[in-house]
Amino acid sequence: MAKLTSTDTYLQKTQGGLFVQGQAFRTCNNIYQAGFTTCYLQVIESMQAKAYVIVGIYQGTKIWGLLAAYQNSGCREWQEEEVEVLSQIASQLGVALQQTDYEIKCRIKRHNWQRRLKGCDRLPPPLTKFANLF
Repeated sequence: MAKLTSTDTYLQKTQGGLFVQGQAFRTCNNIYQAGFTTCYLQVIESMQAKAYVIVGIYQGTKIWGLLAAYQNSGCREWQEEEVEVLSQIASQLGVALQQTDYEIKCRIKRHNWQRRLKGCDRLPPPLTKFANLF
């Protein structure tokens, strides 16, 4: 794994670029023929990449991050199947993020209910059953 030592000013300036607008992926077969700015080329070169595919990781409809695969040995013609595999991985990561978010919200609600019910010494039978769920 390459350690990114440069700052991607484009992503900072655009707050996620086209991925914020819902773009699913971006492929680049040859970084030197893609018309990138010098600044962006320096970022990619710092990772020793010659080609790449980047896929958005979405938590619902909001961009959470990016999943990237780089070709360092030379240019590469990315195959549709390769992009599809990365897209599916990103999709599964997005589902996992949503599930984690839901689990956290459930735990917070459960904790709040436990605190509220703790002060009640004697609950009516229907509420006792409900309280035992927590």
